[in-house]
Amino acid sequence: MTEEELQLKQRQNESNQREMYRKSRDTIRVFNPLSEPFRFLYDSYPQTVPAKSYKDMERYLANLYFRKISEKIINDMIAAKTEQIVDKKKATGNSWIDKYAENREIMTQVPRTDDPTLLKKIHEDVIIGLVEQYGMEEPINMPSQPQADRRDVFEQIMGNEKRVTGDIPAPEVKEIKQLKGTKPSADDITA
Repeated sequence: MTEEELQLKQRQNESNQREMYRKSRDTIRVFNPLSEPFRFLYDSYPQTVPAKSYKDMERYLANLYFRKISEKIINDMIAAKTEQIVDKKKATGNSWIDKYAENREIMTQVPRTDDPTLLKKIHEDVIIGLVEQYGMEEPINMPSQPQADRRDVFEQIMGNEKRVTGDIPAPEVKEIKQLKGTKPSADDITA
C-alpha cells in the first residue's frame, strides 16, 4: 500500500468516525408504554422516562433505552405466560414428570427475547422518531461586532502592507543628521 493510499484510507476512517459520533448525538424521542417510570443506567448515571410519557434523548441513549425496555416488556410477557401455563396445568390436575419437561413445554409456548417481529412491534411503540440532527442546525447570523486587533505592533505593521504589482521602485535613502552622543529626533529621520 502506497503512502497516498494509506493517507486516503486514514482520512476516510476519520471521516466515518466523525459521522458516527455526530449521528450518535442526534436527538430521538422515546415513549414509555409502561404504567411505571422506566429507569436504566448509562455509565453509572440513571436515566428515567416517566410512565406513559415521552422523553427526548440522544441516539446512543435511545438505543440503550430500546434494548432495556424491550427486555423488560418481553420478560414481563414471559412471566405472565409462564404463570398462565402453570395455572392451567394445575387446574387440569396434571403435573410434569420432571423440571426438564416443565421447562421445555413452557419455553416452546412463551415469546423469545430475540424474536424480530416482536422487537419490531416494540420498536414502533417505543421509538417515536428523530427530533433533531446533531450538528446540522442552520448557523445563527450574528451581527458582526468590531474586534480589537490583538496582534502585537510588529504584526500589525507587517500585516498592513500593500500588495505591489509590476516594477518595484527603489526606496529613497534619507540621511539621518545626528550629533555625536544625541538621539535623533523625528524631524531628522523624516527630513
